[in-house]
Amino acid sequence: MPGIDAMRALAVLAVFGYHAGLDWVPGGFLGVDVFFVISGYLITSLLLREFRGSGGIKLGRFWLRRARRLLPAVGVLIAVAMIVSAIAEPDKIGQIRGDAIASLFYFANWHFIFDNTSYFEQFGRPSLFTHLWSLSVEEQFYLFWPLVFAAGMKFFGRGRLLLGVVAGAAGSVVLAWILFDPGHDASRIYYGTDTHAIGLLAGVALALVWSPTELRLPPHKAGPLVGPILDALGVIALGYLILSFVHVHDYDLALWHGGYLWIALATAVLLAALAHPAARLGGILGRPALLWLGLRSYSFYLWHWPVLAMTRPGVDIDLPRGILIPLQLLACLALADLSYRFVELPFSGKAKLPNVPERWMRVARPALLVAVLGVILIVGWSGIVGAGGSNPASAAASTATVAKVHAKLPPETDPTPPAESKGKDEGKGKDEGKGKGAKQGKGAAAEKGPKQQKQMRPAKHWPRIVMLGDSVMIGAEEKLAARLGPGFSMDAKVGRQADEFLEIVEKIKRDGHHPAAMVIQWGNNGPLYSEDMTALRKATTNVGQLFLISDHAPVSWQDESNEAIAEASKLWRNTTEIPWATAAEEGGESLFWDGIHLTPKGAGVYAKLVSKVVHEKVAFPKR
Repeated sequence: MPGIDAMRALAVLAVFGYHAGLDWVPGGFLGVDVFFVISGYLITSLLLREFRGSGGIKLGRFWLRRARRLLPAVGVLIAVAMIVSAIAEPDKIGQIRGDAIASLFYFANWHFIFDNTSYFEQFGRPSLFTHLWSLSVEEQFYLFWPLVFAAGMKFFGRGRLLLGVVAGAAGSVVLAWILFDPGHDASRIYYGTDTHAIGLLAGVALALVWSPTELRLPPHKAGPLVGPILDALGVIALGYLILSFVHVHDYDLALWHGGYLWIALATAVLLAALAHPAARLGGILGRPALLWLGLRSYSFYLWHWPVLAMTRPGVDIDLPRGILIPLQLLACLALADLSYRFVELPFSGKAKLPNVPERWMRVARPALLVAVLGVILIVGWSGIVGAGGSNPASAAASTATVAKVHAKLPPETDPTPPAESKGKDEGKGKDEGKGKGAKQGKGAAAEKGPKQQKQMRPAKHWPRIVMLGDSVMIGAEEKLAARLGPGFSMDAKVGRQADEFLEIVEKIKRDGHHPAAMVIQWGNNGPLYSEDMTALRKATTNVGQLFLISDHAPVSWQDESNEAIAEASKLWRNTTEIPWATAAEEGGESLFWDGIHLTPKGAGVYAKLVSKVVHEKVAFPKR
């Protein structure tokens, strides 16, 4: 079916565009879901054909065919990626080893879940194995679905099996909906076999009602309108998928609240049109270039991620993205062709290598698996690749992985607090609350126990300028302290999410504090939804001046979050934007290669900008 190969080609190009960071395909990651539907459809069609012919499924033979089809190409990729990763980042050899083993044995998706490896937020060089999560999901499906299919067909019949599949698909969508938290990274849901099964199960359901082997009838017997109707539906479904690639973002609420279901349904409708002999859409889509890539889509997918991860523009290769990305695409196409012709086809038995007898291939197939394991053992445990230290730039930029909280509270001689809080604590002993802070555990306040700690801090000790942020703000800690001086407090934590910021801000308000200024940078680690902005506005009515720092981060939600910040600064009373996104671009060498964390120069630029904007609205206390 040439149309399905064309679908594969379009899907893998969408994935490439997303991973290459092309702004016009923010939804390219949905190409993986197209692959899931295709896989579920084709595998179930094969199982149906075998069941009709023999009344059962020879599981061992099925699994062997799948292994011969998939394992050789991914094994070569894992071996090469293991060596390249170990050479490029020897200090991460433990992580590399774990990723490689999980990928080879097809539990990479769960490995990344338990290892807290984000799919959507990756700063610095990502693991060369991250993209293999989807192959793990598919392989787990290939392992368990034939068992369920054989038992279901034998004991319940095709109709009841279909109902069970539909129920399972609905359950997966509902579970993903329940687990999704707008304030947190969605990688657990994205990686999970349980929460990302809708595509595979949609393909299964389609095969149970629309198997290609049961549609092989002369087109004229299908009726004159069947073909045109299917073509029209297929075009609509294809248009929907393309629009999704172009307009959907990985943080869209609708996507996690049932959106993947619509992607699966659209793909299923398109597949139904392409599979029917009366429809012409498959022949129209089946252009030679798309067919060529569709046949190599598996190998292309395997190699595209390592190529992109090892040739990052401005980091690994000093070329403009407009020149580098076409070169990356050409490299992926070349590697895909080599893998297809010299690994996929020969090892699956679909073609022979020149001058290589079949008896040698029978030995080579299991030998390849042994060789890959040998590479993992030798490179991962032998010490051939030393665990050298990171370079200074890499270490400085790694604050995204090291948790830190900093809080600096002023001494007793701090200036008078804002007028609205003045006088609330007159007459209290001057030692009450003295020295309290996030890093303090001694003194009178500590000795009075938990109850005393819950009491409101005397207003004259509350800092005039409160800063809340994440790892970016941590990088400018010393520079900010030098410029803002007494009355400045900073609470920054790596990876802090929007709901964590809101909890802190709401607690400040509940405790009765009235800072003259509050500076917040909160869009680096997750998108800012309208609900977050509304909650922030309500929680900061006690703040004299609110400052929101725009974000510079290589994430898909950057622009929309910055737009929300800019809009708030225009509409909200006493709210000002600090334009770090613009300053970071203009500063020159302000950021490390990850595009987010501050260099020493960048820390100075950042602190200067923040202090300048804040100083225009709030008087600094004298030193």
